[in-house]
Amino acid sequence: MIEKELNEVIEQAGNEALLETRKGDQYFTFVVADHEYGVDILRVQEIRGWNGVRQIPQLPSYIKGVIDLRGDVVPIIDLRERFGMLSIPYSSLTVVVIVKVVTPKGEQVMGIVVDAVSDVYDIEPDELKEAPDMNGDGDVDVSYIQHIATVNDKMVVLLDIDQLLGVLPREIAKQQSENSGKGAAIIDDSDVTEADLDVDLLESSFNALAPCGEALSASFYRKLFKRYPEVEPLFAGVDIKAQEQKLLATLKRVVENIRRPEKLADELSQLGERHQSYGVLTSHYDAVAEVLLETLGEYASGLWTDKVRRTWVAALMKINAAMIGAHETVLPEKQVALLESSFAALAPRADALAERFYKRLFEQHPDVKPMFEASDIGEQQKKLVTALQLVINSLRNPAALKNALKGLGKKHQAYGAEPAHFDAVAAVMLEVLEEFAGDLWNPPMAAAWGDALDGVKTMMLEGYED
Repeated sequence: MIEKELNEVIEQAGNEALLETRKGDQYFTFVVADHEYGVDILRVQEIRGWNGVRQIPQLPSYIKGVIDLRGDVVPIIDLRERFGMLSIPYSSLTVVVIVKVVTPKGEQVMGIVVDAVSDVYDIEPDELKEAPDMNGDGDVDVSYIQHIATVNDKMVVLLDIDQLLGVLPREIAKQQSENSGKGAAIIDDSDVTEADLDVDLLESSFNALAPCGEALSASFYRKLFKRYPEVEPLFAGVDIKAQEQKLLATLKRVVENIRRPEKLADELSQLGERHQSYGVLTSHYDAVAEVLLETLGEYASGLWTDKVRRTWVAALMKINAAMIGAHETVLPEKQVALLESSFAALAPRADALAERFYKRLFEQHPDVKPMFEASDIGEQQKKLVTALQLVINSLRNPAALKNALKGLGKKHQAYGAEPAHFDAVAAVMLEVLEEFAGDLWNPPMAAAWGDALDGVKTMMLEGYED
């Protein structure tokens, strides 16, 4: 079941007219570490893709931070870590389920990070089983397990999210209070604009920080790698001390050229192009700005007034915009976001989608089938899913995507593929995507996938023809 369909079911579940006709209770289910869990669907508000969070220092690792959801501050909890499991890297496939939790202070909206969404089940009360007693020694907390049910020969653990998550808002509020005045609290900068950039204040505050520049830069990179470990591999083989000096030199040039916008824009554009060639993604700029702002606040100490902070926020917004603008893009940002969210919704059925694709491809283009006679079609389907994931995950890194697809195109030439086959594959893939997307499919999504498949075809043909 895809994201839009699930969101529609969630919305309908709260319809009082429909409640009377419902058989049993409905549970929304999702997957964590290959196990299926469920919550009362009336507690589920919506499903979202992963778009990053604003972190709160010194909280338990399973509280990843908070997001702004239509004006509400929503804590985000990694359910793997909450269960004591190892976390996995987040990607465009990561799913966040927004739920309503009853806490000691009332209802709180929260988000839980899960591996994938599964389905919505109607479960009769007599099908619910009590959780087994696993607390013999008194040190195993299973109070958050409400019931266990068997659905379609699968065991589903039904969670009491109030028990599981209800205490967390107090932890967050406590830590925010302790962090206040230390430059580390969560602050809403959504209303900051370029008008907040006070050039005199930017220059004077930077000059005041200059004597502790080396310590500040070293602290910045330590924080960045700890908070965003996915960034650290970009610096593999790099002399980190030299990198710290480069950061200081870049900040100095920005401040020096802030009154010369054309020169500053040109320099930042060149820097953005270089960063993209290193593998930097546009999402990394927000991470850098967040950590740099926090580090500046710590070292500025009493000088870090609200006006100084807003000046630096405005400056970093200007810097990020210029550098991101220099990144070559495969598709417009709106299309990239649409592709990421739609693929995340389709991911739970990716294997079935790949199976349907090959069946239809061989039906419509039987001349292609002989190329696969020596192949294990099951393995081929897995390779297709992997290739789709590669494309989606690399949309914000065009250089890496182009290199990968050119290599894939060259391999296809060796397999005996012809240029016309690329058109056939793109057309069939678009048909199958539309079929599996169902009601989610609309003109913007069709255009996004059509443009993406055209781009994939073009890049593969470049490798094919080399």
